[in-house]
Amino acid sequence: MKAFFAVLVALHGLIHLMGPAKAFGWAELPQLTQPISRPVAFAWLAAAILCLATAAALYLWPSRWWLLAGAAALVSQAVIFTSWTDAKVGTLANVVILIGAGVGLLTQGPGSLRARFDQAVAGEIAPGTSNPVLTEAAIAHLPPPVQRYLRVTGAVGRPVPRNVRASWRG
Repeated sequence: MKAFFAVLVALHGLIHLMGPAKAFGWAELPQLTQPISRPVAFAWLAAAILCLATAAALYLWPSRWWLLAGAAALVSQAVIFTSWTDAKVGTLANVVILIGAGVGLLTQGPGSLRARFDQAVAGEIAPGTSNPVLTEAAIAHLPPPVQRYLRVTGAVGRPVPRNVRASWRG
């Protein structure tokens, strides 16, 4: 689904390149019947760049790609309004991009469960806190194999771990 969305956004961005191509005379585009001024052509180019950046950010900036997607959809829709009769179909792509940006905001934004988890982890794993040192007296009540394991691993005489963070994929 992510790849499909990235391709859709990238294609939408490439279609936006038609605006500068027509305005600067790089190509004859009979599909675009309305004239596009040079200043507006730069807005079309900005929409193209934002769309292509969004497609890349899905993979390169996975925690904040939705920011670019929202900006891309807004700039894209603004330039579509300037050539409404020729480009109104692009509004559908912008709606899909905005829905994707909304989902990204809800799942990875500042109020998401992921953000709350990251804040909680950061609060628990505070640097500079001193933990008590593991002593022989502290392990005396443990079974002998556990005591032997703690001695062999070098845990005795070192600070007691307060927490552990594990990450995995799959």
